[in-house]
Amino acid sequence: VAWSVLTSTPVVSLRQNDALLSEVSATDGDPVEPGLHDVGEATVPPCCLPFCSVGGLYHLRGHPGSPAHRPWTDECERRYRQQLAEFRELREGFVARQRGLKEDIEKESKRIQERE
Repeated sequence: VAWSVLTSTPVVSLRQNDALLSEVSATDGDPVEPGLHDVGEATVPPCCLPFCSVGGLYHLRGHPGSPAHRPWTDECERRYRQQLAEFRELREGFVARQRGLKEDIEKESKRIQERE
């Protein structure tokens, strides 16, 4: 059973779904991923400022993304750790170069002062 709730503003209307889409019968004709269900819908008319560029129908989900795929996998974790190590090495290289340039500038300053 589905029911509609209209908010007091004309910008957003919500429709709350009571039934899970995974429980919809096969006679409805829409194939549904198991466990994937909308908790509601939001409609934004294209004529209402400042939302004219985001007008349309939006489906509200309890968990964004596909439930079959975790957004952060072991492979993602491995790549993240590898990138952190690479960035750490780059930063250490830049710091060492900066330290060397600073020492060179100080040496040159002392040499100039000794000449005077």
